[in-house]
Amino acid sequence: MFGSDPQSGKVPDDPAMQVDLALDRIQSVVKGASLELSHTVLSILNFNR
Repeated sequence: MFGSDPQSGKVPDDPAMQVDLALDRIQSVVKGASLELSHTVLSILNFNR
């Protein structure tokens, strides 16, 4: 999942906002499977510039 805004497709300059956006997208996918983030075992964040 990318840390970009799903509406505009733009990646914010703030890394914390990128993480928030990526986690929001992951959460929506997990909830789509009728699960919660607490069901995840491991999440790896990879930062590239």
